[in-house]
Amino acid sequence: MNNILYAKNRTKLLKAFACLLIMLTPLFTFTAVYAGSNNGSQCSPTSGNFFNFPSWYEYLPGQKETTQFSPNSPSTTKCVPLVNNIGDVWLIVAAVIDMLLWVAGIGAVFMVIYGGVKYTTSMGEPDATAQARNTIIYALVGLLLAISASLLVTFIAKSVGAT
Repeated sequence: MNNILYAKNRTKLLKAFACLLIMLTPLFTFTAVYAGSNNGSQCSPTSGNFFNFPSWYEYLPGQKETTQFSPNSPSTTKCVPLVNNIGDVWLIVAAVIDMLLWVAGIGAVFMVIYGGVKYTTSMGEPDATAQARNTIIYALVGLLLAISASLLVTFIAKSVGAT
């Protein structure tokens, strides 16, 4: 009986956390705009990331750099990340934390898949079914935590980078 009450309370807590995350998500999706002087040489360094995976310079400001390899070749312009002061190191740390949170989120998705396979192959055995269900629940909680932490890191890093 006590185990059933615990499971019901855990389910209610999980639903409340999911609702809270859904309600707070719009607060973290608005990004701060870089407040530096725009003299035409400022840019935001980006790259062709694999599955939008963040890079170490994700939150750093950038500067346009034009290169020309020979007098007859066309010039190319690219955005190079700038580290202007010691405070920019924290932006790099935030980007590394964001990368680790992405890895945690991907791991949580694989754990949900693993739990689903375990649930499917449990063949109705109560212990195996309960263990597979717990794997799925804990993986979903981990995924929600990774997503909310990533949103929080992004919000803080873009706010700090805007000053």
